[in-house]
Amino acid sequence: MNGWTNIRDFINSKDIGFIFNRKELIILGKSFDLAPTTMDTVRNTLVRGGFFTHLSRGKYQFVNKIPVGSTLSELYALAFKDKLTYLEKVVARKERDKASAERQAALEELQNRNLSVIQQAKNVPCLDCKVKFHPCVMIFSYRDPARKYKNIVEMISDKTEKLLEEIGKCDMLCMNCQAIRNAKGQGVEL
Repeated sequence: MNGWTNIRDFINSKDIGFIFNRKELIILGKSFDLAPTTMDTVRNTLVRGGFFTHLSRGKYQFVNKIPVGSTLSELYALAFKDKLTYLEKVVARKERDKASAERQAALEELQNRNLSVIQQAKNVPCLDCKVKFHPCVMIFSYRDPARKYKNIVEMISDKTEKLLEEIGKCDMLCMNCQAIRNAKGQGVEL
């Protein structure tokens, strides 16, 4: 819930001892598309969880920072169930976050490796004119367009072996030679 994340960060930006009133909390909730009753539930969860104390009608004092990354589900378990359920939810979230970070790191490593493979493949002279140009003007030209799987640059997140297989179906041409091949293929006399 993105609204909760913003609310949690806003509340944590205040100093311990800060006093919130119900109307301000309702306005805060509305700014993140939460209904007033939902914001009341959030506030009550924060009171029961030990993050707010109820001072008087409509006034709440901020007494403990809300743990970074905590979800409403976790705080609800802390406030209305038991600490063991809360801790289980926290551990499960941290394991999900760790697995997600590992997947993201593996994807970035794969993309960097594939980008290097593509740059290396483009760092050769043009097959037709034999001139070596900057890699940005080199084009993967399929020998048999019918065998094309997908565009090379779209394969940045595919397995490196699959990328190399696709590159193997291509000749490296400069843009000029590619245009000449295309024209000849369409029967244009040069």
